[in-house]
Amino acid sequence: MRQLAVLLVIVPFVVSFLDSDSKRSDMKDYTSNAALVEDQYLVGDWDGDGKDNIAVRRGGSIQMDFNFDGNYDKEQAYGYGNSEDKYIVGDWDGDGRDNIAVIRWDRILMDFNFDGSHDKEQAYGNGLSTHKLYYEDEYLAGDWDGDGKDNIAVRRNDAILMDINFSGGHDIGQSYGNGNWEDDYLVGDWDGDGRDNIAVRRGGNVLMDFDFGGGHDKEQAYGWGNSENEYLVGDWDGDGKDNIAVRRGNSILMDFNFDGWHDKEQKFSFSTHSGSSNQIPVEFSINSLIADNTSGTSGDGVRDEVFIKVIGSTPKGHYSERLPRSYYGDDYYEFFNNQAATASNPGSWTNQDAAWMGKPEIWSGVLNNGESARFILLFLEQDNGDLDLIKKIVTLGLAALDTIPGVGSYLKMFEPLVNALPSSSNDDFLGAIGVGLTNENGNLKTTWLTPGDMPLNGEQAARTVNDANDPFAQTWIRAGENSIGFSMAGEESARYRGVASVKILDAFESTEYTKLYLGHTFDQCPEPILKVPTVSNGRYVRISPGSYADISITNNLFKWYCGGDIEWARAPEGTNLIVVSRSNSSTEIRWDCFKWILMK
Repeated sequence: MRQLAVLLVIVPFVVSFLDSDSKRSDMKDYTSNAALVEDQYLVGDWDGDGKDNIAVRRGGSIQMDFNFDGNYDKEQAYGYGNSEDKYIVGDWDGDGRDNIAVIRWDRILMDFNFDGSHDKEQAYGNGLSTHKLYYEDEYLAGDWDGDGKDNIAVRRNDAILMDINFSGGHDIGQSYGNGNWEDDYLVGDWDGDGRDNIAVRRGGNVLMDFDFGGGHDKEQAYGWGNSENEYLVGDWDGDGKDNIAVRRGNSILMDFNFDGWHDKEQKFSFSTHSGSSNQIPVEFSINSLIADNTSGTSGDGVRDEVFIKVIGSTPKGHYSERLPRSYYGDDYYEFFNNQAATASNPGSWTNQDAAWMGKPEIWSGVLNNGESARFILLFLEQDNGDLDLIKKIVTLGLAALDTIPGVGSYLKMFEPLVNALPSSSNDDFLGAIGVGLTNENGNLKTTWLTPGDMPLNGEQAARTVNDANDPFAQTWIRAGENSIGFSMAGEESARYRGVASVKILDAFESTEYTKLYLGHTFDQCPEPILKVPTVSNGRYVRISPGSYADISITNNLFKWYCGGDIEWARAPEGTNLIVVSRSNSSTEIRWDCFKWILMK
């Protein structure tokens, strides 16, 4: 492990800008953040009106909405919260109202009347705990025989074993889909015959079976696949047929008629946030960066070592930082020609150790009325240039701000930080962008800045422009985020395109934490089953060959299972998040180790 190196750097300058005003209600917080989110979203007909509604679970508290207004109408305390193996929903007694059940190992404890005590207990399957080697892949709930009562099924790979009478033995067995290779198994009454059936989701396609035949009778394309936070199922309009909804953050987009378009959108705004209604929780991040051509290459695949220097001013004060965030400081994102790094694929943002860093999270915090946050990002390729020249350009750029009405004074605050830059370095320009965020009476005012031409000693060195027609930026704009597409032509032949986004979070989503990379280690597992415990829900996460998972841990010495054998791994001190990935072609396991840290 290398020693920690603190780099306090960054440079600002602007020539052109884009200004926009966005009310909180116009900004949709579709993607969830890494902490302080809901423990679980649930779907059920809580009041017996024939329509399914949303509930959120926070620990052992379930808050149920009856009428799509985003305010909870019933709150129930049930179970032990995240120490339960699973929370599920069903109409256990046939009274027309759905209730909660918790699964503890192989025991299903069902509440009938919202009183927080179980009225029926059923033992079924092998459980979700690791007390047994052979545990169930998943527990499902549905009305399999049309008697008006929901029952339990267990899924073992692609086999679904359904109980119809609470006897603990399966009465209907169905083989469907590709088992654990599917993205999702879903349950719903797709054709309105009174019986629930299985569907599998593959990306954005949902394949629905109507008759337990094991083949799909309807296929629907809906949503963005695995980039959605979650797929949910419910009878949203009371027509007797279940339909799909996608959840993007705390917004649920419900389809009524299988046409692939949402007919109702509900913003689930239940919140324990006690601050002023004029407070705005905000996240600023880079959603994509694409290398059209790397420096000094013409398609020969030579790698660029790209890092981002950030200079920021927030309500907490000024700061400067280098991304990616690493304990030992000297780190970068690796890019090859025609490589795209995206928000939906954390493995596309890799550092010099090939660790999965995820998209660059610049800042997340709360702005009170009248408060502002301002950031300028400099994209550089290391080991090629001279920062002393950049410093001179920055000074000239700041002076030029006085010629732009309203912008010069807006960014003059950065001028003292320019003088603190080191006199020299070995980094080349790719480009730069900036953003200013201000809470004006509960409305977020967003100003984007692009620097245009950046000459060195009179010669063109780099250029960044606002790319208003960038299709990636349009995608995020349609998703409700205030986004800008930008194109960078750097020194030598480097050409990059990117998208930066500002997202208003709901209060319970807001977090000021991010990941600090601590290092990585390797292990071997020749077995198909690899299980690792996670503290987020008390469950063991199963990682198949060729896949990965994010796992929270409480101790840097943690156990894992290779087949039925207990193994141990040791992460660097301070690790509380690991990204475990398995090779498709070998027995190798890679543990990338991170620590949650408070953002500036």
